[in-house]
Amino acid sequence: MREVQSFILNLSFPRDFDTLSEWLESHGPHFNVNDILEKNNEMVWTAPRWAKAGDIVFFMHSKTSISSITRLRTEFRSNIDSYSKEERDLFEGGFNLAIKNYQEYGGKIFAIGKINDQPSYDYNEKEDMEHWKGRIYAPVSDIIVLQNPIDISAFNDSILVSRQSAITGIFGKEFDKLKEIIINKNVTNDYFEKSISTALPIKNINKTNWLNLTYKHRRGFFLESQFRSYYTDFLLKELSDNKVYAECLCKTDGKPDCRVDNVIFCNNKPLLVEIKLNINIEKDLPGQMTKYCNCDSIIIGGKNIINDGSIFENAIIIDTEKIYTFDNKTKSIEELIELDSLKNANDIKKLKSGL
Repeated sequence: MREVQSFILNLSFPRDFDTLSEWLESHGPHFNVNDILEKNNEMVWTAPRWAKAGDIVFFMHSKTSISSITRLRTEFRSNIDSYSKEERDLFEGGFNLAIKNYQEYGGKIFAIGKINDQPSYDYNEKEDMEHWKGRIYAPVSDIIVLQNPIDISAFNDSILVSRQSAITGIFGKEFDKLKEIIINKNVTNDYFEKSISTALPIKNINKTNWLNLTYKHRRGFFLESQFRSYYTDFLLKELSDNKVYAECLCKTDGKPDCRVDNVIFCNNKPLLVEIKLNINIEKDLPGQMTKYCNCDSIIIGGKNIINDGSIFENAIIIDTEKIYTFDNKTKSIEELIELDSLKNANDIKKLKSGL
């Protein structure tokens, strides 16, 4: 069996006429639902920040899309004389396809897929043609279109699909139930059928067993606060000469104050530490680290430490996969070590000696 996380990706219809117009002009009468139905080998889709390679995506067509479709069609037809024949054909074709899609898949999970790699931040600043707000994307492959789509009524007694977000996380028993419903009515694949969603054993993690328990479950953290409390806090205590200082205030004359996640004294020198779930989804991590390293002073344990330009030449960044070093001179981020290689106390001591 494979342990995975999963989420429902709820695909909606554009909610305003300008967005719909831009979409049709660029794509023609063809929507996201149709991309999935065509089952391309790999496509990039919106994903949650916590998604990992191997996670399961349930594609759903928003139940509320029909209200946007009919409202925009009414708006278009009320001003139809202002459009050319070519524009009329384009819009009518779009509305006809949207209604057909909805009649078949509206309010239903109609496909499943597998995340191929960690999500990353989309640096393309062009917001046109995108009626969703997410900027975090991940490649999805092995898409299976369900022969019998699953209506929301089959699972809404146990799963509340978010109305505020396109993404709804599905964990533990919720995943097991949804998987069972799908398998009972559809032919899927071995990967999906042998996937399980196991809840993190957070309540059992302590200072004596954290490394063993999180070795297996570390990638299941979906909140940075979880990752800090049940992994990096323990790790930093082992790397530090004494205390671990959290949320340390960085002060720079003429600029807003900011806070670095942690500061430790390692091998008798201060070391700035930033914690992330996945560094690839950060918009400008080098810029963020530069602010910390170039601050005029930093408050550590109630003491104001002046930055003379030499003590913060480097910093480290930890995400759920690796530890990285940040070089303030070159503004570069380089991999230091994979967390999978930290299996015992001796591995951590070796890491500390190299910092």
